[in-house]
Amino acid sequence: MQIGSRKEISVTVLFTALFLLGGLIHIVMGPWDFTSCVAQIYYSALVLIWAVTINNRIVNKRVRQLMILTAGLFMLAFFLQMCRYRIFEEFLTASRYFWYGYYITIISVPVLFLFVVLHLQLQENERPKRHWFLMLIPSASLIMLTMTNDLHQLIFIFTSGTNGQTGTYSHGMLFYAIYVWVIAVLILSLYLAIKQCHIPSIGRKLWMPLYFAAFGILAVLSMFDVPKIAGISVWIFIECLAMVIIGMEEACIQLGLIPANSSYQMIVNHSNKPFIFSDESGVPVYTTEAAREMFQREENVQILTKPISGGNVSWAVDLSNINELNKKIEKTTASIESRNEILKSENALKEEEARLTARNTLYSRIAETVKPQLDAIESMLDDVDDRNLAKIAVLNAYIKRRSNMELLKSDLKHFPTEELASAIRESCEYLKLCGVNAMLHVIPEYELSADSQLSLYESFEVVIESCLDTLDILLVNITMQESNPVLRMTLKASDIDVASIQNKFVDNNGNVVAFLTDDEEGEMTITITCQEGEILT
Repeated sequence: MQIGSRKEISVTVLFTALFLLGGLIHIVMGPWDFTSCVAQIYYSALVLIWAVTINNRIVNKRVRQLMILTAGLFMLAFFLQMCRYRIFEEFLTASRYFWYGYYITIISVPVLFLFVVLHLQLQENERPKRHWFLMLIPSASLIMLTMTNDLHQLIFIFTSGTNGQTGTYSHGMLFYAIYVWVIAVLILSLYLAIKQCHIPSIGRKLWMPLYFAAFGILAVLSMFDVPKIAGISVWIFIECLAMVIIGMEEACIQLGLIPANSSYQMIVNHSNKPFIFSDESGVPVYTTEAAREMFQREENVQILTKPISGGNVSWAVDLSNINELNKKIEKTTASIESRNEILKSENALKEEEARLTARNTLYSRIAETVKPQLDAIESMLDDVDDRNLAKIAVLNAYIKRRSNMELLKSDLKHFPTEELASAIRESCEYLKLCGVNAMLHVIPEYELSADSQLSLYESFEVVIESCLDTLDILLVNITMQESNPVLRMTLKASDIDVASIQNKFVDNNGNVVAFLTDDEEGEMTITITCQEGEILT
């Protein structure tokens, strides 16, 4: 979000006024012992307030942590000032190490500002490239050299040794190296911040970070106790550095380089969404214009609430379109269900029609298959006697069993040979009525294809009907040969027309497909082998 120039000027004027007020406190209250710490307390309070606002404003977690750590280091420096000049001023060694402690803040905060800038173009869970962490090595080295100055005096050179009882000292080469490092890191950070910025109007707003960077000149002057009024230093280096670092970070926030939660009221005024932001007690703080009308409606509105930092956000969801769509869906669903019921009934009728058609087809096929037997029965009914009744019984047994096997075939491709054995056994029982001594022998039960069993039963019936009038003895044997079912019939009749029987077992090519053995006493053995419903020669 771009912030207007009026807001930028207001922030700049506020920071400048607070900084000038700090200088005034030094002049007015510095000379008095009981008020000499007021300036440090004042600056610490300002930094603390700024840190609290940072905690509430900054979105990126890592940037927020770095900026709060910067504020904490400045507060540490102000506290060490009070310890050196007021609390432990009579303890020379302690006072000197508190002085060295300033430089922890002086050396560290520019590097922290650099890492803040580096995080501006990164996602929250990303980290800067590894080579940037090498910047920590010079900083850590300079801090260690500062804290061990008593050993080498490369930073502060005391004229009276490490005790510094005379209070006179001079600066070593590392002292200037520290400040060159600080200035170089700040310039690099400012350059990267401007380079990474993609805000179109940033060129007209660069004055703000450059303004705060200019306070670095004042910080350099403060190293030499300039400026002074009535012999009192108006600002000290750590205060000027705080103005530079915090001022530039705040400038980055105002320019939008650092994402922040700000200008809530402007967001609310420009939003056309129904939102209400309330505090922890539920009192509305910000309300959009759209929410005033939506939250008063009783129908077609759903109010949703979600906790946020410092309170809750509620928003209204217009359910008019959804409810209208749901009504259309209900109508469509009802129509579809009604149509499905009709289709279901139609399908049931079609299925029933298909079943009836299949059943009629099956019955027609059965009728066609047993038509010769039905015709024979009809002719014998014209001249009914005991012999014809016995023959009718044999034919009727075949019709019944043949029809039953056809029905089984419509449901099963294979079934036990017990069905074939039962059919032949029943025919043998009725043959006895015709004076035939009939007997059946079957191997243990096994599964056989429906077509094979039908073929064997039809072959059995062909033989029986061919010599029924002269048949005396019939022995039927059902066995397996090379995985193929074999029907072997041994029969004896007073008059057997072999040629007639052979004609019944001639295939389309004129080949006899049954093996007949004849002897002189009128006995005949017929062997019929079947494979997949086909009679084999």
